[in-house]
Amino acid sequence: MSNDLSNAEAVKQFNEKLEEALRINTLGKQALAAEDYEVALQYFQQSLVIRQEIGDLGGEAAMLNNISQVYSGKNDDETALLYLQQSFEVFEKAGDVPGTCAALINMGHLYWAHGVQQDAMLCWSSAYQRAKSVEHEQALIILEGLAKYLGGTGLEFWE
Repeated sequence: MSNDLSNAEAVKQFNEKLEEALRINTLGKQALAAEDYEVALQYFQQSLVIRQEIGDLGGEAAMLNNISQVYSGKNDDETALLYLQQSFEVFEKAGDVPGTCAALINMGHLYWAHGVQQDAMLCWSSAYQRAKSVEHEQALIILEGLAKYLGGTGLEFWE
C-alpha cells in the first residue's frame, strides 16, 4: 500500500511542477510578445530548468525553441541557431517528429535569412520527409507555402 501512496505522491509532485513550468512559460510568451526579451529569457530559462528536473523531454525541447525565439528577436541569430539545434536534438531524443519538423523549419528560416540557401534547403527537405512520414499537416502546409515561394507548385518540390 505504501508503494501506491509514494507513486501517487510522485505523480502529484510531477503534475505540480509541470503546472508551474507551464505557468512560467505562459509568462515568458507574454513577455516575448511584448518584446521584453530579457524577462522572456528569464521565464523560459526557469521553465527549462523545471522541465529538465522532471524529465519532460518534449517540454525541454519546446523551451529551447522558445529561447531561440528570444535570441532571434534580439537579432542574435547565431545564438538562436544554437538553441534550435539543441531543441532539434532533444525532440529527436524524445521521438517527437512534429517537434523536429518545427525545429528544422525554423533553422531553415535562419539559414535562408543569412544567405545560406543550401543549408536552408537541406533543413526544409528533411522537415518535409519527416512531416510526410507522420502526415503532420501543419508542417506540410508551411512547407507547401515555402515551396511556392521558392518557385515550386507544391509539396512535390521537396521530393
